[in-house]
Amino acid sequence: MFDIGKVEAQRKDLFDIFYHFFKDYDILITPTTAVPAFNLEMTTVPKIEGKVLSFIGWFSFTYPFNMIGLPAASIPCGWTKCNLPIGMQIIGKRYDEKTVLQVSKAFQDMAPWQDKKPKLT
Repeated sequence: MFDIGKVEAQRKDLFDIFYHFFKDYDILITPTTAVPAFNLEMTTVPKIEGKVLSFIGWFSFTYPFNMIGLPAASIPCGWTKCNLPIGMQIIGKRYDEKTVLQVSKAFQDMAPWQDKKPKLT
């Protein structure tokens, strides 16, 4: 069981951190996930440098921004050596979806990916 008051306080603290961050920066760019794409039938997620991840460990770059209500977009940005897709997450200030979408479009114009397919081995 968890303490809802404690969780709300942690969410507010996280919101405050990013509120101050976005006073100096327009965009934050992170990986979309901490691991490459994996088979949906897997019952556990891959390890990172031999360490087992918690359930939320593999998507730790996405849930904090969803939790505090910041706009974000995930777009393809390349492939791993094993031909698995890599995602780039673009996060913006609260209520600034326009900038997130403009940066996403600018990246896609500079590095088009729409016609690229992974090499299947």
